[in-house]
Amino acid sequence: MYSIFMMDKALRELPAQFDYTPVIANADRLVKKEAFLACGMGGSIKQHQLLSIVHPELDLLLHASYGLPVAPEGDFERRLVLITSYSGNTEESLDAYQEAKKRGLSLAVVATGGALIAAAKEDGVPYIELPNVGIQPRSAIGYTLRAALALMGHEDILQETSELVQLLNSQKAETQGEALSVRLQNRVPVIYSSEMNSAVSVVAKIKFNEGAKIPSYNNVFPELNHNEMQGFYVQPKTEALSGQLYFLFLTDTEDHPRIQKRMAVTKALYEERGLTVEELALSGTNRWHKIFATLLVIDWAAFYLAKYYGFDPELVEMVEAFKKHIA
Repeated sequence: MYSIFMMDKALRELPAQFDYTPVIANADRLVKKEAFLACGMGGSIKQHQLLSIVHPELDLLLHASYGLPVAPEGDFERRLVLITSYSGNTEESLDAYQEAKKRGLSLAVVATGGALIAAAKEDGVPYIELPNVGIQPRSAIGYTLRAALALMGHEDILQETSELVQLLNSQKAETQGEALSVRLQNRVPVIYSSEMNSAVSVVAKIKFNEGAKIPSYNNVFPELNHNEMQGFYVQPKTEALSGQLYFLFLTDTEDHPRIQKRMAVTKALYEERGLTVEELALSGTNRWHKIFATLLVIDWAAFYLAKYYGFDPELVEMVEAFKKHIA
């Protein structure tokens, strides 16, 4: 049974996850590749989304659905297919595993156990069995990121993430997150970022959805300047529609100068129309630090919002009920 205490503990111990040393079983069967196809759902694909924006030079294709994506002939053969499911029982991930196996592709698996690890053991597929410490997949991103990097053979990036053990300050993030949660009470967070930080805004949105159990949305610059912003024109007949929104602009000094200007102008136009906009700066010593420090603040904000609304931040009851209905 999950509890508020367990989520509190998970957030405090997040930095320690970046000290995790993955152990690859069936390592002699791991095929070294320079290109990758990562398959997973929910919290089990987010590590790859963040990796793709920190290291966009990687040949990393993402897939979050059943089976495998459509690709040019011969493309999959040059890739290592990484199947991740924290529980090991995610049906889309299991389906992707079976499809990759049927096609004879190079495979590797990450999970805490379940049917996915059982299949990998039976088939002799390389796998990493994650520590099963009783947390939600979204809270295990340090474990899943480091496992993925180990299977990909990127020791250099593993070392980069190791620095987060010392760089991340959960106590500082808690103070910031609790204060942010007060400003977000009875509001709907709408999170904007640059395209470069798109994965950060997506993950932040999901933390509010799953942790605080509230609606939350995200979009990116410059695309939103070509459509979404017009939806906040705000006139007397539409004022009530926008009144509960709280915009969080994830700013970054590494963003393109024109993106930074677009953010500033959009903020001014929104505020002229009575909309609430807050800037949340991505700050830190490197890209990984900036991203995870920001997400840890969001984690704590979602945690305290859950307490405010009387929810358990760990539970995902609608998701679990849905799974039973489609079983």
